[in-house]
Amino acid sequence: MARRTCARCEAHHIADSEEYWERGRPRKWRCIECRSTVCNIGVGFAGYDDDPTGIKWIYVGERCITCGILGSFADWRVALSDALGLLAKA
Repeated sequence: MARRTCARCEAHHIADSEEYWERGRPRKWRCIECRSTVCNIGVGFAGYDDDPTGIKWIYVGERCITCGILGSFADWRVALSDALGLLAKA
């Protein structure tokens, strides 16, 4: 699960994270190199070859805006058909 907080507005859950947020143990991101707490977020989806609406995995990557280091702080298995609605929640 992952949630991003926009620098201009509010927090947004990524994909289906809202369903699991209360049961999880979320931690705040911090750069391992410079200790900054601000980054750019990218969300990637892995789909199925035989199901154009299905999603296997979600990957969340970040780039620290201070030092530029790249990483991936979250990924999880979705394994759903007809899951294109999750793309709008990235």
